[in-house]
Amino acid sequence: MPASQVHEFLTQISGETSWDILCLQEFRKSSIRNVMTVASHRVFTIPGDEEGSRKSLAIIVHARWADGFISGSFRTAGSAGSILLRWRHHTLFVMTSHLHPGGRLDSYEESIMHMEFLLASAPRGCIRVIGLDAQTRINMGDDLGE
Repeated sequence: MPASQVHEFLTQISGETSWDILCLQEFRKSSIRNVMTVASHRVFTIPGDEEGSRKSLAIIVHARWADGFISGSFRTAGSAGSILLRWRHHTLFVMTSHLHPGGRLDSYEESIMHMEFLLASAPRGCIRVIGLDAQTRINMGDDLGE
């Protein structure tokens, strides 16, 4: 998705609602980790899976808070990504994740481990904000020997 389309999306959503931080799952197809500035908003994209079947994730910080991004804090692990943001007198740990679809418990658990890895890096005393696509069904019978 080119910056012009991101700008159009942000303009449309800003006309419909007030927002500060967006944690998006299934944002667009992408195989690269990227940071860009669109209309002074900071956009952090996290790649989808290697096969390209799942869209990427994004954390978008509104322009009024963009200066609060803590440089070097953008991290990714599997299908999860996080940033640190100074907000008023607080530090926010913002994470977005898409737990692995497909109904396989081992893939789902691996996605949880990626989230746990990033959560372990969150500074003590920070406020944690998590956007998550947790899926709705897990085929546990096959993986548990039932």
